[in-house]
Amino acid sequence: LLRAFWVTRFVTRVQTTFAAVVLAPGDEVDARALVTDLLGSGCDSTLAVLGMSALTATVANLFGDCVQYVLQLPQAAPGESAIGSVAAILFFTLSLQTGLSGMAPVHRILRLLRNYCLIFTAMLHVTHSQLNPVLESLAVGQSNSFGKHMRAVGMCVALFLVPAVLTTTLWHYLAASTWLLSVTAFCVDIMIKVLISMLIYTLFMIDSANIETWENLDDYIYFVRAFGGVCEFIIGLFLLANGAWILSFEAGGTIRAVMIGLHGYFNIWVQAKHGWTVF
Repeated sequence: LLRAFWVTRFVTRVQTTFAAVVLAPGDEVDARALVTDLLGSGCDSTLAVLGMSALTATVANLFGDCVQYVLQLPQAAPGESAIGSVAAILFFTLSLQTGLSGMAPVHRILRLLRNYCLIFTAMLHVTHSQLNPVLESLAVGQSNSFGKHMRAVGMCVALFLVPAVLTTTLWHYLAASTWLLSVTAFCVDIMIKVLISMLIYTLFMIDSANIETWENLDDYIYFVRAFGGVCEFIIGLFLLANGAWILSFEAGGTIRAVMIGLHGYFNIWVQAKHGWTVF
């Protein structure tokens, strides 16, 4: 229903805009201004943001279906895809947190693009969570299917290169900011996770190629996972400090404070207790 509302509203806006252009043929058409007006009007109220959240979930579900097809995973039932839910909730939360609907159209478009960058990195993290068990099962199960191994390894390469290219592009065209630091931290986090997954996959494949039992395999896997956990913990601390700086000096708000508190508890405190227990 929300998707239908947003699409209907957007199509009506497009028709009105192009009708105004046709009725004024002598005026110069600014394509950038038209796109800004159309996209800006798509999130100019809370109801419009809800509609765009539903549409974001649909696009994310299509992305997730492509990932499942490549990895040959069982298709999720309609409405049960994790990546679609994550994208919709994150988009709505970011929109409320940043006051998207109350901004001027030009600033609204910039904030919309920034929010979608964060959502895209979140989708990459969900994709890795789906890929990691597949990669380990292929190595441990000693699957002889060359195609399955190549699809999983190819997905790993893509998950490493995409955030690397995104980070490089953003730093090339944008000035340093707390938002850019957040996106960079998320991208570095997914790159480290991919490297850890590939290292563990490689260790299992070396072990399967050996005739004799590799006694030190468990130790190597433990140290690799421990290194990855330490890196993720450091990135989590950085994100907590960055979020606290934004809350204190740039943009406060109850929603942002709650999100920082949840991040500090689940991603810092709980992970630190779990890591200390394992150690």
